[in-house]
Amino acid sequence: MAWPVLALAGTLLLSACVLGPAPDPPDFGYRMRGDTLVVAAPRCASETVTSALVSVWVGEDGQRDGFDILWSARGLRMEEAREGVFPVAGPGAAASYADVDKPLSGELPQEFFVEVQFAGAGSADRDGTVDLRKLRGARLGEGEFMTWTGAVLTREQIDAQLKCRR
Repeated sequence: MAWPVLALAGTLLLSACVLGPAPDPPDFGYRMRGDTLVVAAPRCASETVTSALVSVWVGEDGQRDGFDILWSARGLRMEEAREGVFPVAGPGAAASYADVDKPLSGELPQEFFVEVQFAGAGSADRDGTVDLRKLRGARLGEGEFMTWTGAVLTREQIDAQLKCRR
């Protein structure tokens, strides 16, 4: 009787070491360029951004659970945008995309989600959280982005969070 119990305990111990906790999702970066909010999504060199959307979680009242899409677009026109640095709101955002499926009506909320779809070998969709309160008063240097965690990262540091095949 002791043998099955020991075997089960050993299996659980080994699986805890092998599986371990899930890695933290990579931080997205964001900054203002004039009146336009620009997001930097972590990506591998083999990936190209195909579309992006901004959403908020709803369901606090118990009536419905899910996300409301506030803005979505696809067909990025600028090379920088296809490489993961793209506008999501502001005067210059609409011109950056072939199709704006859902234009932003009104202002962005203080906190929201950005979801990005990628194309390329081994690519995966990613999402990140933006907190505009952290951006207020931040002094970002050229090429620096604020993150949801409050860290300031460069574009290279944002991409380095991913384990990409070289």
